[in-house]
Amino acid sequence: MTPCTRHAVLLTVILMQLTCGTSRAAGPERTLVEWTFDRDLQNWAPNGDLADVRVAEGALNCRAVGGDPILELRSRLDVPASPWQVIEIRLRADREGTAEIFWSNTGEGRYGGFEQSKTTRFQIAGDGRWHVYRLLPFWQREGKIVRLRFDLYDGATFAIDSIRLLEVAMPPAAAQPRFNFTKDGQGWQPVAGATFEPRDGGAMVTTAPPDSFVLAPPLKVAAGASGYVSLRLAVDRGRTGTLYFATDGTYGLHNFGFPIEPDGRERTYNIDMMAAREWRGRVVALGLRPSDAADACATLRSLSVGEEPQGPPQLKVVAFAAEDALPRAGVPTTLAASVTNSGGQPASNVRATLTLTHGVTVLDAAPAVASIEFGERATFKWRVQAAEPQAGEAVLKVSSDATREGSRPEPASATTRLVITPRLIVGPTNYVPEPKPVRGPYEVGVYYFPGWQTARNWQPITPFPERRPVLGWYREGDPELADWQIKWAVEHGITFFAYDWYWSRGSRQLELALHDGYFKARYHHLLKFCLLWANHNAPGTSSHDDCLAVTRYWIDNYFRRPEHLTVAGKPAVIIFSPHRLTEDLGSAGVKAAFEAMRAECRKAGLKGLHLIACIGDAGGARQAAAEGYDAVTAYNWPGLGMPAGSGMRAPFEMLLPGYRRQWEHIVEQSPVPLSPLPVCGGWDSRPWHGENNLVRFGRTPELFRRHLLDARSMLEAKDRRKDAGNLILIEAWNEWGEGSYIEPHQEYGFGYLDAIRDVFTTAAKTHDDVTPADVGLGPYDVPPEEPRRTSWDFARGLEGWTSMMEMTVARVDGGALHARTTGRDPALASPPLQARAARFPAVTVRMKLRRTDGRPFRDSAQLFWQTGRLPESEATSARFEVVGDGQWHDYRVPVSENRRWNGTVTRLRLDPCNQADVEVEIDAIRLGP
Repeated sequence: MTPCTRHAVLLTVILMQLTCGTSRAAGPERTLVEWTFDRDLQNWAPNGDLADVRVAEGALNCRAVGGDPILELRSRLDVPASPWQVIEIRLRADREGTAEIFWSNTGEGRYGGFEQSKTTRFQIAGDGRWHVYRLLPFWQREGKIVRLRFDLYDGATFAIDSIRLLEVAMPPAAAQPRFNFTKDGQGWQPVAGATFEPRDGGAMVTTAPPDSFVLAPPLKVAAGASGYVSLRLAVDRGRTGTLYFATDGTYGLHNFGFPIEPDGRERTYNIDMMAAREWRGRVVALGLRPSDAADACATLRSLSVGEEPQGPPQLKVVAFAAEDALPRAGVPTTLAASVTNSGGQPASNVRATLTLTHGVTVLDAAPAVASIEFGERATFKWRVQAAEPQAGEAVLKVSSDATREGSRPEPASATTRLVITPRLIVGPTNYVPEPKPVRGPYEVGVYYFPGWQTARNWQPITPFPERRPVLGWYREGDPELADWQIKWAVEHGITFFAYDWYWSRGSRQLELALHDGYFKARYHHLLKFCLLWANHNAPGTSSHDDCLAVTRYWIDNYFRRPEHLTVAGKPAVIIFSPHRLTEDLGSAGVKAAFEAMRAECRKAGLKGLHLIACIGDAGGARQAAAEGYDAVTAYNWPGLGMPAGSGMRAPFEMLLPGYRRQWEHIVEQSPVPLSPLPVCGGWDSRPWHGENNLVRFGRTPELFRRHLLDARSMLEAKDRRKDAGNLILIEAWNEWGEGSYIEPHQEYGFGYLDAIRDVFTTAAKTHDDVTPADVGLGPYDVPPEEPRRTSWDFARGLEGWTSMMEMTVARVDGGALHARTTGRDPALASPPLQARAARFPAVTVRMKLRRTDGRPFRDSAQLFWQTGRLPESEATSARFEVVGDGQWHDYRVPVSENRRWNGTVTRLRLDPCNQADVEVEIDAIRLGP
């Protein structure tokens, strides 16, 4: 989202209400500047997306009628910025939504000094009542505030009574970030309705209001030298605790979630803050919400910020279940448990004991594990078998030896339901059994993410065994595998796949699932398909000519296929990032390009082209209509229905009413149909983005069924536009990394597909779901890759390295890896690793770069990594200068200078430069001294 356009999904809002007088640690407030709107607008100027702007009854009144409604302060401020300043706004609105305050220390720049990093977002209630919103922007990095802007949201009427900038007097910064609460409160204070009561055993903390927490006195902690926050905490209910922090090197108040054990027993929680990209510079503020449950009670004994994790070994079972989604009677199945150590000391001689219900036999027992270090995971597996169908439990107990100090770590335990289903009498076959399609009156589609071709692709998913597909860790592009997916889809009422499809100025990628899988599958005629043009390309990569080129490619390769989805006889294409086209071409240019694309289709004998825009709100729908789209939809809206103060985690159940409201609002406001109607299969992107990312927990097939019933009711509604069509589109079939998947998998088997069959068809509920194991086919797992390598010289091929994005397919020629960049963000990815970072302070890359036009250049390259605890991000990367002169150069990258180069490195990513049309040759990549 840019400061002047609104098109992104809003995920989470941290609303702080620092109330004067809630603690003896906080001093009085003083007003720095205020606007009370008693007589006029007081230099606040509306833009064209606000109507009926007037001052009446002591308030600024307005109505948002466009996608980016803005109130901008035209007078210049002169406010020295500090961490403990508050923006206080009193207003009322008739519709809920997310607003933003932009601020800046300059009036220069593309947007008059405003930019997306300098903003504070907050959720506004839509109940028509007056509310006071108190925000801590933590804008101290600016030094001085000279400009303000208030961005509202579309489709609501507002009355703003006042806007104030306040400053709260705070005590001096704490020199030592170690707090022991067994005697007093150590200067901590409750915020927004929390309670904080120091006692002999530790401080009692309650956080009933959803945005409440407790706040430390001001800090001055070097983040780079203090990577762990260690808590000694007991909490009785909930799923997630949240740390809040602000630094002098970043803007805003950040949040970092961590899982809790809600059993009321005291534990040490070691939170690796290096996983938070904003944890840099000096930490100036730290807060804690011990639990996300409103009625939770917590006892906080101590909190410290330091260089190493604290406390004795602490074992935890993070996953325990059968690997097979449908274990059959008389057939061996595997029970797998994933165990981690969250204590500061290693756990030694870790043993797992399994107890099974009567009738289930252990065929192979899991051996002990010598040691589990902090943050590491160990996997225990047992082969078991039941002679008869049954439903029972498997109970696990994990223990370890005493520490050198003599303390014995407390054992961990877990229980899983073990359902053994009847063995299907299908008989062996040499191919996928012929599908038996069912359908209803609607076109039911699912997005298909084509990113599952190597062990490297699956590696981030394997620590989440509940996501394991029934087809295993499969390799896309196999027609037989595609036929299983087609069979399961059409037997449950799904009528088309919308394949994520990548094109950037003629460069394409991730086509195996479509071209080698679906097109060559025996049963592809039973399932329609269309494309989602995933055009989240670099700026400047769109043009009128490129739009014509991509249309010709579609015509030649897709549109004439009888299975291609059409709307009113026209081939349908979904565009993921309308803003990319708008920013590159301008709205008038987009409309002209679409007209030319449709003309190209008609010239080829087609009826035209039906273009669908993915949008975030009604403002996006209006812009899409003006630019010539035929309809709008979405890829996902996972941030809808987030309760205030929920941080990065909220129930999936609360997403359902958020979707209903969003559907209704867009249908009411949009000039073009909302079609296909978007539906969410879930969201939990931790495998790709780390622990501190949005999680909609608690999704189940039954909740998904309720979501589908809402969608069906929406499609059946009498007041929908008559041209809205009969399409729904679910995100997604197999977004395993984003946590939005309905393809049969280990946790819920065919439960999500059964919900679709139940809601959108009249087929009988009772049916058999045949799996490859039932007919003697499979497995389809990708070949395993050796994770122990730490150097690659490409003497034996690619050795597991692959092109990721904006690069041609990597190949090996003459003992070197070759590829050409096709955009400004090219990347290569390594195979899976298991490298101890401490042993390898540097990575050396021997590389040759040459522009295709022969001109020499200098540029920067970037090496990214991920570890067992840290996701790949800007924070886990190192830049280095490169020369494009067509000669070999050895680049030594001192990765150990980044404190996030720690633990076990599990993957590398190399961005060789930042420009297109560069020939890249890599002779060797080595981890070493």
